[in-house]
Amino acid sequence: MCVEKVLSTPGSKTRVVELFRRSQFPKKEENKTMGCTGKACGWQMSRTGTMGCVNGSGTCAAAMLVKAKPSGFHDQTLIDATVKISDILGAIPPDKQGRQLSFVNTEMGTLLAWVSHDPTTASDPDAITAESDAATVATALGLIYPQSTQTGA
Repeated sequence: MCVEKVLSTPGSKTRVVELFRRSQFPKKEENKTMGCTGKACGWQMSRTGTMGCVNGSGTCAAAMLVKAKPSGFHDQTLIDATVKISDILGAIPPDKQGRQLSFVNTEMGTLLAWVSHDPTTASDPDAITAESDAATVATALGLIYPQSTQTGA
């Protein structure tokens, strides 16, 4: 199927992403990479400490890196790092509780976490999310400070 044809049909953006994902990952790993990608997913942590993914702003994504051709912003050093990081992520055994290895994005950085990507998970108004204040998020996720951060100065 030609990408131009897919882009001209309703729901095509999702279809292009799925075609891309299938081209990047072998079938035997499809279940391992399933989960959230894109802007539709967000993480939430219940007051009991359970991490789940719900509709959101793109703050939760399956822990996978995509490959890209060399460019001015993605040189051979980054290509090699992508392969090494992907190998490390691929060597992590599946979670016994069925959760997905995920990148949980916060305003302080990205955390690697086991997250339930159950499509029936309902948004919890009392849950801590990426939209919660930074101190609450840091405490709930157990983030260790001080962390060095780069600022655009």
